[in-house]
Amino acid sequence: MKAAGVLVLGVLLACLFVSPVNAEEFHGEMLCSIEVEINGGYTLMKDCRTGSLLFHSTDAASLINDAIGNLTTGGTIFIRAGTYTLTSHNVNMGAGQTAAVGSSSISNIELEGEGNTTVLRLGANANTAIIGLLNVNRWYIHDLQLDGNRANQNATGNTKPFLFGIESFGGNNIRVEYVYVHDCKTFGIGVAYGNNPIIADNWVVNCNANGIGIDGSMVGAVVSHNVIIGASDVGLDIGAFDGNIVGSTFDNNIVQDISLGLSPFGVNSGDGIYFEGSEGYVINATTLDANTIDTASFGIAGLQTSYQILAEGNIMRNVGQGIYLTSFNGFTASDGTIDTVKVGPAIQVAGGTDVRIIGVTIREIYAASTYPYAIESDIDNTTIGQNNIVLGPRPPSGPTEIGVLLSSATHNMLTKNIVSSLLGPGCCNVGIELSNASYNTIVNNRVYSENNYETGIYMFASQHNTVQGNVVRLTGGAATTGCTAPIAMDGTSHGNEVNHNELTGGGYIAAICDLATNASRPNSLAFNSGYNPLGYIQYPFVNGTTDVICDGSSNTMCGGTTVKGSTPANTTTMTVIESPKLITIEVTSGYGASTLSVWVDGQELITNYTPSKGWSASYRLDPGETFKVTYWASATKFIVSGQ
Repeated sequence: MKAAGVLVLGVLLACLFVSPVNAEEFHGEMLCSIEVEINGGYTLMKDCRTGSLLFHSTDAASLINDAIGNLTTGGTIFIRAGTYTLTSHNVNMGAGQTAAVGSSSISNIELEGEGNTTVLRLGANANTAIIGLLNVNRWYIHDLQLDGNRANQNATGNTKPFLFGIESFGGNNIRVEYVYVHDCKTFGIGVAYGNNPIIADNWVVNCNANGIGIDGSMVGAVVSHNVIIGASDVGLDIGAFDGNIVGSTFDNNIVQDISLGLSPFGVNSGDGIYFEGSEGYVINATTLDANTIDTASFGIAGLQTSYQILAEGNIMRNVGQGIYLTSFNGFTASDGTIDTVKVGPAIQVAGGTDVRIIGVTIREIYAASTYPYAIESDIDNTTIGQNNIVLGPRPPSGPTEIGVLLSSATHNMLTKNIVSSLLGPGCCNVGIELSNASYNTIVNNRVYSENNYETGIYMFASQHNTVQGNVVRLTGGAATTGCTAPIAMDGTSHGNEVNHNELTGGGYIAAICDLATNASRPNSLAFNSGYNPLGYIQYPFVNGTTDVICDGSSNTMCGGTTVKGSTPANTTTMTVIESPKLITIEVTSGYGASTLSVWVDGQELITNYTPSKGWSASYRLDPGETFKVTYWASATKFIVSGQ
């Protein structure tokens, strides 16, 4: 270390630490209290002020611990370059846990090395943590390499001792920086039950359980700019065990390849960042900012009750799922990217309330995914807005890809999302789907696709939703049968308001497919516009009454066709607003017994008529007047259109 750098560090340490009894002075290039170095087969302890030899030993761990013990009120221990093999257990951490070096009584210690050239390495079968701190404060550990030598440790299972690189329990203001921790049998760096720890600019590589863990009752943790490569359970673990975690920040960390499958605990969950804990405790007011997670089962996942979590600008790729949430209240994910999703959904909100997914880019969901959905919400009061979602292409035999899925959810807001499908040989993606979902608002979204047989917005068993101001442009080939359209509703969807949407269906049968069968609460289709070559609203009146409200400007948006009647009688009602409308009914096919009745503004004009193919009649309606048709037919197809 250069003298100028040491001087700056000394000023910082003077503020951070209580002044030790042995005043720190310059010795050569170093500012320290005690210097440790290797000479031949011995580890030497020297006084930094005088350079005099204080002690030597063949047991490196015991000598480093003796050096710590000499600084009863604190100080700096500088460990020279070299490989120090640690075999003894010098720190009793309690409950069966031990460490080679550290303290359970002395605070205000700086432990400094010469970067990666200073190596503290566990000896074969040492079966202990490397550095352990118990109920001590203001330790600063930096510029070291810690080698857990996991291949040569014979501790097995999940019984203690846990083989940490660094373990701190119950201490405040612990700081770990520029440490390279690797090949630990269990955990890389773990800090529990202490406030204001700083874990920054470290590398944690190939530790069998977790990379970095923040656990227990804690306030103000900062975990920043770390690189975690290789773990089995969790890259970055946040655990509210027997205490709340409040006001912590996790930013600019890189978490990669959480797929070792070597956890001694038998749980190889493969989570990038994970929220967990014990019942009754919460994680609150925590920020995840600009982290990158690459190759993990889950990018960000959590089962612990959590409040006011902000995940902003995080990047997740090559993941089974990007974000998986349960019991999260007030969670916001914004301005991040999730791509190459192998299982799906990319984001799944399975529990909690008041969740916001804003401005996230999601792309490259594997066509072979089990649940190839970009965003799925199963809860109420979620806002999903301004996200950019790229689907597909879906292979003919694969599951349907969905941009946004609301499942059994109410009072959600979907707005200003863009969903598009990559052009390919597949088909049948759905931009936005509501499944058993009610009282949701779907406004100002955009759905685009050039693939065949796509559906823009689909409602299944969903009621009383508002679908308004959306633009759906499907320019691929269309199915000639079935309910495939820019907007489609199944037979049990009713009471939905589908208004002011711009719909393009390419060669589709219809711009809107409405199979509603509930006569008491029909769907309302009003002021929708767009170009659809074949025109019509498909199936607007199967076994029930559906209001088809026309504004007098769009022929294609207030026409209707039905296929194959059935008993009891089927009814449709069309209401004209804003301008007079010419309504035409035309029988295009039919055979067997069939009867038809027509009302205009409550007056029956045709009663139980049996038309033949090609029969038609036209009626002019003034604003506010209604046109109603009832029919009974074994197999009849007719068109009701307006101009």
